[in-house]
Amino acid sequence: MRKIRAAICDEEELYCSRLVEYLQANQSEMVEACVCSQKKELKKLLLESGVDVVLMTEDFFAPDILSYGGVIFALLGDEMVSEEYREYPCILKYQKAPEILRGICRLAGERLDDTKMVSVLGKEKRSVAFYSPHQEFSQMYLAMGYAKICAAKERVLYLNLMECAGFEELFEEKYKENIGDFLFYLRRQEKNLRLRFESMLHQFGDVDYLPPVFFGEILREAGKEDYQALLVWLLVETDYDVIVWDLGGMFAGFFDLLEQCAEIYCLTRENQGAKQRLGQFLQCVEEYGGAALRERLHLIPVSGQCVISQGKSLMQELEWGEFGDYIRKQLKGGANVEGAGG
Repeated sequence: MRKIRAAICDEEELYCSRLVEYLQANQSEMVEACVCSQKKELKKLLLESGVDVVLMTEDFFAPDILSYGGVIFALLGDEMVSEEYREYPCILKYQKAPEILRGICRLAGERLDDTKMVSVLGKEKRSVAFYSPHQEFSQMYLAMGYAKICAAKERVLYLNLMECAGFEELFEEKYKENIGDFLFYLRRQEKNLRLRFESMLHQFGDVDYLPPVFFGEILREAGKEDYQALLVWLLVETDYDVIVWDLGGMFAGFFDLLEQCAEIYCLTRENQGAKQRLGQFLQCVEEYGGAALRERLHLIPVSGQCVISQGKSLMQELEWGEFGDYIRKQLKGGANVEGAGG
């Protein structure tokens, strides 16, 4: 699959050098970006290699540059855009480098022709689900820790389908789009879905994730066919080895999704209420999928309080702290989790 080629152009050399460092370490799977600090570098790039998207400051706007056809030209600027440049899309210059790349992906996804993207079937992949009938509060951290540990050896995508997951506070991040938006794009079969998907991706550690919905009711509004379409699209159009589904409740097509998971981790507690809810859930599993589904279901007992550090130490604790050790001990059936029992 050919990557979208992008040029980011700014005469401020310090800005360019720092951006180059980021791009070299974090090149996007979908976007191959380079930095130009002079007009002659951009002209050479346009002439020799072909560029899909050019993101540039006002200093680079010139008739001989804008004359190249089949290229998306966008302004790298601030919120105060001069009138002569308002016809061009604008991406803010002074924001985090990942946001700039996501902006390029959004722009390309909206404007580039579908023929630039080619769908390919990826290698063998597996889906893993986490669920708690009594809505165990530590489930999210367990699923995230599992994803983080697997990401040491494999490419992992984490999808949180919970109401009020709290990611904005957890990661101190404001998300422009989330998984609800992608379900909408997928339902409408909008062009360049792969680029739209790429533009939404965020990371914790080596794990990619789509931000959870902000309004939980969106999860109920989506239908069975929406979640099935999402699963199929991820399996066909991406090259993740593992897709981790962190489930908060039963939505339309809930058991259809579970049936396509290689492993299902179900968190339980010893109190009477949790046991009652677990019992009913197990009955539902038997009635829907029988023994074939039940044998992929692993019960994980939870006791005491789960205290997880926030901020920068969260990722280390999920993987290597006491909680990481707990994950390795409890997640049976996860052959790719180092140290997990079979």
